[in-house]
Amino acid sequence: MKKSVKLVGLVLVLAVAYGAASWYVGQRAQDVIESAVQTGNQNLGRIFGAEASTQPMQLSVSRYDRGLFSSHIIYSLKIVGQGGAVTEYLLGDRLEHGPFPLSAVRQGQFAPMLALSRASLVPNAATQAWFDSHKGDKPLDITTRVGFSGAGSTQATFAPVEHTSPDGMQVSFAGGDMTIEFSSGLDSATTRGSFPKLQVTNTTTDESVLVDTMVFDKTYQFAATDRNHVTQFKLNVQRLGLLAEKQEVLGLSDLSVTGNSSEQNNSFDGSARYDIASVAFSGKNLGKFAAGFQVGRLDLQALGALTRQYDDILAEQGLSEDDVPQLDHNDLLRLREHLFEALKSRPSLGVDPVVWDNGDGQSQFSVKADFVRPDIVYIDAPTEDILMQAIGTLDLSFSLNKSMMAKAYSQLAEDESSEAQANARARMLFDVYAGRLQRAGLAAYADGVLSSNIRYQDQQMVVNGQALSVAEFLQRGSLLLLQ
Repeated sequence: MKKSVKLVGLVLVLAVAYGAASWYVGQRAQDVIESAVQTGNQNLGRIFGAEASTQPMQLSVSRYDRGLFSSHIIYSLKIVGQGGAVTEYLLGDRLEHGPFPLSAVRQGQFAPMLALSRASLVPNAATQAWFDSHKGDKPLDITTRVGFSGAGSTQATFAPVEHTSPDGMQVSFAGGDMTIEFSSGLDSATTRGSFPKLQVTNTTTDESVLVDTMVFDKTYQFAATDRNHVTQFKLNVQRLGLLAEKQEVLGLSDLSVTGNSSEQNNSFDGSARYDIASVAFSGKNLGKFAAGFQVGRLDLQALGALTRQYDDILAEQGLSEDDVPQLDHNDLLRLREHLFEALKSRPSLGVDPVVWDNGDGQSQFSVKADFVRPDIVYIDAPTEDILMQAIGTLDLSFSLNKSMMAKAYSQLAEDESSEAQANARARMLFDVYAGRLQRAGLAAYADGVLSSNIRYQDQQMVVNGQALSVAEFLQRGSLLLLQ
């Protein structure tokens, strides 16, 4: 009897001790969660893909009911869309306190942790249609494990959706999974996702967009020492198609996108590369494409001010973002002041290169521009004068293969009696215009390849090593159009 009393007493002591530990861990979990929400908000957009946006997402805790062994939380996630429109999503969370959450123990996970979260969407105006399509079932489940350091991982599972909206938009979504591994404060995160199929159809026009087998991987890091944000991104889509009347009009096979970006002291640099293994148009294989894009030294604060100024002008004229405002002299000056400020950082833009290979040859095109801030005396000058002053250097090069261009023309031409005749006509026209460019000194033509390297700097053009004034370059180009 004494042993049983001691055993009961020991159990009671352990229960009280664990209850106290759970209470303490629950308090610690609340502190960590609220701190992470506060400090990590500015990183949320970059984790999910909006590198150049300053505050595309805002997460907040709208309700926190803490209990002894678990807590109930309501999160509010607000996303800013085009034109400043805000969409709010609500997440309901049952948070089990550590050090050993019961659900984790049941799954054979005995490692101590701060909390185990099981969250799902709460119906509201933004998500009610999604819930209706599932007849009340949860369309999204999120499980998060948080360690005592504040770091952890999240697993999100999206349920399939078949839904048609009142305006005739039909969504067929096969579901998918997404995981996020994050550090304390969300100063670094790796996001991976896999979605088998998404098709959106306009039932009125019978036009649809199909995305088949999409996989992505995104890594974000923030260095507090130098305020540097670094992002790397990979995306692969097995098939992207545009369909009309159930026939594919445009199809991209094995689309791959890779990119990286860096933001330091409000200066943004980034690059992206697109590779498409096959492009089909109306059933015809046009070949493979690749393209690279770069931006450098973009002043995000100045660009944001320029955008807000333009939005203010739209609002003053009662226009939407799709409208084009009528700009008077004062409006132009307001925009130019912000434009000149944005050019102080000497931004650069580049396309390097665009490559098209259709089996009969390869053509490519590259351009890079470095901009400078014009002298303030040009703020009231004609737009073309400002443009000439704003371009520090401009490099353009191209290489066009006659056989490749002829095949592309013959595939796309609709007014030719046969592809063979279209190919012959394209070769003839290519020779004519290539000869004109060569005689004008604007390009070289040899072995069926038309190529040129053009550079603009200090109000002067250099074409394949030959210096020309801007006026002479434009004159030679205009004469080609008159021939």
